[in-house]
Amino acid sequence: MDVDPNLEKNDPVNHPAHYTRFDAEVIEITRHLDFDSGNAIKYIARAGFKDVTKELEDLKKAEWYLNDRIKMVEKKIKSSGDKSAMVVTESRTGFVRE
Repeated sequence: MDVDPNLEKNDPVNHPAHYTRFDAEVIEITRHLDFDSGNAIKYIARAGFKDVTKELEDLKKAEWYLNDRIKMVEKKIKSSGDKSAMVVTESRTGFVRE
């Protein structure tokens, strides 16, 4: 069985294995995002890998951060008066703004 080379050289402080198993380290992505979006990505990336018994917990944490971000964006849109940005529907090709 092949062993992930990142798991063999785990540095739990600077480069934890559950964040370095992809081509890019998770922090290289999240540092370019807002706090909520970055945390959602972090929890999604580590779900089932940092602690396999806490996969669902990590996914629920990601969901919490996404919901918080959605609330902030909705509040910003409402305060700006741009109601058209609030109407989003799902189509066959993805989500579209109406």
